[in-house]
Amino acid sequence: MNSLIRFRDENPSIDLKAVMMMYDRPPFAIVGRRSKAITPDPKSVVGKKLGAPAADGAWAQWPIFKSVNALDDSTMTFANVGFPVREPMLASGEVDAVFGFSFSILMNLRSRGVPGDDIVLMLMSEHGVELYGNVLMVSPKFAADQPEAVKGFTRALTKGLFATVKDPATARVIAESNASRYGIGNLITRASADFNVPLVFAALIALAILGVIIYAATIELERRMTGWAHRSGTSQG
Repeated sequence: MNSLIRFRDENPSIDLKAVMMMYDRPPFAIVGRRSKAITPDPKSVVGKKLGAPAADGAWAQWPIFKSVNALDDSTMTFANVGFPVREPMLASGEVDAVFGFSFSILMNLRSRGVPGDDIVLMLMSEHGVELYGNVLMVSPKFAADQPEAVKGFTRALTKGLFATVKDPATARVIAESNASRYGIGNLITRASADFNVPLVFAALIALAILGVIIYAATIELERRMTGWAHRSGTSQG
C-alpha cells in the first residue's frame, strides 16, 4: 500500500487502485542471528554490518526505523547485496543482519540449516514504524474491462487463504512444490517464466513417470506387507 500511495502521488494521471487488503501490517523486518550478538532490541544492530538489496522495501524504511528508535548508524556498515545472495550471506556470517520480509527470510535461512533459535526477527511494525500492509493491485484497464474476473480472483484468493489456515499441512506441500528454490516444481516455475515450453513439458513428463513409479512401488509394498489381503474386482457370495 505504501508503494501504491507513492506511485499515485508521483503519477496522478494513472488510476491504479488496490482491490484487496492482504496484511494488516507490512512484514518489513531486520533479521539477524543471536550468534552475531543481534537481539530483539533495535540497539543491538548499532556497530554491526547489515545487508540489503537497494530496491528492498524494508531497507527503504530504515530512516524511519532509526529515527523512532534513536539509533546512531555512523558506526554501522551497510552492504548493497542482491536478493539471491541476501540469505546466503547471513547464513555464512558475511553480514550480521539483513533487511527484508520476515517470513521469507526465515524460511530461506531454515532451508540453509540455520537453527531456529539463532534467528532473530525484528519486525519494524513492533518498533514504531506504523505503515499500511500489503495489498492486491490490479491494472486499471483490466479492472474496467473484466470486473467480474477481478471479483472472482479475490474470492478465490480468500478461499485459498481460509483453506491454508484449515489445512496447513497440505498448504505446505503445495508451497514447497511451487516456491522452493530447488526441485522439479521450481524448474517448472522458472521454465514457464522463460517461456521454455519444451522444458516445462519435459518436467511434467518426468513428474508423471515419477508418479507411476511411486504408485507401482506402493502397490508392490502393499502386496508384500499384506499378502493375506486379496484385491479382487469380483464379489463372492
